Amino acid sequence: MLLVGTSRQLWELDRSFSLAQDVSVSALATSGPHGFAVLDDERIVRLNGYECEPIASVAGARTLAVIGDGEGYLSTELAEQLGHRDLSLSHAFELLVGLGDGGLELVSWVDGNTDVRHVGSPQPAGEGDGSPGSAEATRAVRSLRITSDGCWLVCLADGGLWHSGNRGETWRVVLPAENLIHDVFVSPGGPILVASDAGLGWSVDSGSTWTWTTEGLEVPRVFSAVLDGQVAYAVAATGPDGSQAALYRGNLGQPLERCSTGLPESFYFDVGSGRLDALAGRVAFGTRDGKLFHSKDKGRSWELSAQRMGTVQAVRFGLTE
Repeated sequence: MLLVGTSRQLWELDRSFSLAQDVSVSALATSGPHGFAVLDDERIVRLNGYECEPIASVAGARTLAVIGDGEGYLSTELAEQLGHRDLSLSHAFELLVGLGDGGLELVSWVDGNTDVRHVGSPQPAGEGDGSPGSAEATRAVRSLRITSDGCWLVCLADGGLWHSGNRGETWRVVLPAENLIHDVFVSPGGPILVASDAGLGWSVDSGSTWTWTTEGLEVPRVFSAVLDGQVAYAVAATGPDGSQAALYRGNLGQPLERCSTGLPESFYFDVGSGRLDALAGRVAFGTRDGKLFHSKDKGRSWELSAQRMGTVQAVRFGLTE
């Protein structure tokens, strides 16, 4: 399953099928064969076969991540309403939603019922209340990921990277804002990967220590990065806004090499967070001018799979049932 969200529509490219038209798709998330999308910066839907099933409405939604697979935690109020004694449910699912004002929302779904709870904004314990009026909450959530052990990683528009191991109750700064982090990625059971102005970084100990590299890059400024097994893919650009970009690949710890076969020499539009993804040897990324490039051999060669789609805003692979 290859999902592509644009400023005009939502496509499932492997089946050449349009799941939704006349919508702007700001974010995509997958967990196994399950897909979710944010439409028009508000409507959260579950991709159910050939349909988009409405889940919740969250104003200002920009990013999305799936917490667990087939499990969720209800609020006390909804649990009582549904007659559940245990707040933890194995037949539900739960989403973490990042907002344009820097806040976070938890969306739980069970038996067709939806529960939306405000989490607040990433900030040190005791500072502010996470409300949109606080200084911390004025920073849009640019990227967020969930680790295999359930920790939350949130990248803010000001460049900072935050970590919570207790579902947003407390936070710690993993990388300060001056590091200018543009994107964060977590592979199942693998390291944390970040794209930054200092190059490509990764951590194997939940962000306590980091390894950095710019080897093989023509410029150190990396705007997006993903990891598939041991192969990392990174988009580096000479322009401060991500323009004049190129895609690189390489095993972690080894020099990166520029991807060229089947690709233009450079891209005049940014390929930022959410527009690049990789899974099981397949890699895909989309551009602002409506093109989708796809590789089936770990980035060694590429083909133009679609064009004139509208601005590509999100790309995500999922498993096929």
